[in-house]
Amino acid sequence: MDAPAPSLDLDLASNLPYLLAQASALASLQIDALAKSVGMSRNETKTILSLISDTGRRQGHTLNELAEIMMVKQPTLSRVVEGMVKNGLLKRQTAAADRRTVNITLTHKGQEQATILADRARAVECRFQDKLGPQEFKTLVSLLNLVVTRLK
Repeated sequence: MDAPAPSLDLDLASNLPYLLAQASALASLQIDALAKSVGMSRNETKTILSLISDTGRRQGHTLNELAEIMMVKQPTLSRVVEGMVKNGLLKRQTAAADRRTVNITLTHKGQEQATILADRARAVECRFQDKLGPQEFKTLVSLLNLVVTRLK
């Protein structure tokens, strides 16, 4: 007797990887719109936002650190950073503690762009919060942080 055929039913409305991918795609559309509003690419926008995060604000980040934060490949980010250096948004600085380490930091022009991006990023976040409600938004952020931390 043949074994029963496996069920081909899959409820995408409760499939976590699918839902996370869907939510990520929707959030990416928001980031793309944010980037477009200031004439930048998604990765340029993410680079600046990563550099103004609490951990990056003081001394910058190495290329590898930025690539890890942004979840992009280092060669891709290297090309993005090179273009942003040429456009006067970023600069490379040798670390005082270890002359072999090069940190990526914002120039004055980059800081001006960061101010605009941060304001617009907060507005995007407010739209998410308005759609979800404050408590659900807080819960979602907490759970997503948990997922990211545990799945790394």
